Amino acid sequence: VETCLGLASSIICGLVHLHVEIFGTQGKPAIAHRDLKSRNILVKSNRQCCIADLGLAVMHSQGSDYLDIGNNPRVGTKR
Repeated sequence: VETCLGLASSIICGLVHLHVEIFGTQGKPAIAHRDLKSRNILVKSNRQCCIADLGLAVMHSQGSDYLDIGNNPRVGTKR
């Protein structure tokens, strides 16, 4: 149970980092993954999780109210 909670916490921290826009010259836009699944979560040997495969992600900049959806209309995994 403790290991599972640690993995879940690591994934949540990664999602929070993606979703939060960081302002400034070295900032980053808010990012929505749009295809989060177990295959897209990599686990390091120290049990820290990394969110991978941002191919369907979209970015939003609050300052300019700009939404970058790219040129890929697909969302999620085809069932």
